Amino acid sequence: MSKGTKIALGIVAGLVLLCICVGIGGFMGLYYVGNQVTQSVADNPEDVAVIADGIADYDLPPGYSEAFGMSLLGFDMVALTGADDRQMIMLMQFPQALGLDQPAMEQQMQESMQQQTGRRNLDLEVVDEVTTIIRDETVTLTVREGIDESGEGLRQLTGIFPGKGGAVLLMVMGPLQNWDQAGVDAFIASIR
Repeated sequence: MSKGTKIALGIVAGLVLLCICVGIGGFMGLYYVGNQVTQSVADNPEDVAVIADGIADYDLPPGYSEAFGMSLLGFDMVALTGADDRQMIMLMQFPQALGLDQPAMEQQMQESMQQQTGRRNLDLEVVDEVTTIIRDETVTLTVREGIDESGEGLRQLTGIFPGKGGAVLLMVMGPLQNWDQAGVDAFIASIR
């Protein structure tokens, strides 16, 4: 697995573990979920496509591939990576009954990402909010930017839209210097 794939997997594993711990708690739950996460990751293109199909239909941006997917305890996630594995798109569908709100989901995603990438001093600030339509619903996308400890500028776009089986957290992240806004817009417009 590429570095980007491992980072994405770590983010998802952190989110899943947090949600499971809140719901069922306890040490045994953590042990069980940790083992299940490891066993539930798919990197076979056919298996990833099946998981993606349960979240939403979309067109892959040029240069991107479905790096891996995961389906565990009602959570479905697909990670798309570009030629530069620092460019990543993640779609994570949460069970409908969970009822998490957007700020909580985004905060946990941000903390997990910083922990997994080692960019603990990364401080992304909101620079814009954009309203768009995804799957016939009005969605607010939050744009954040920041500079990591090595001086690299980063941009992140997040939002929640209704998926086929629950709320889907969309996260697009990549280096600011080669951010492809037209490609991001085309991907978002393709989600159906």
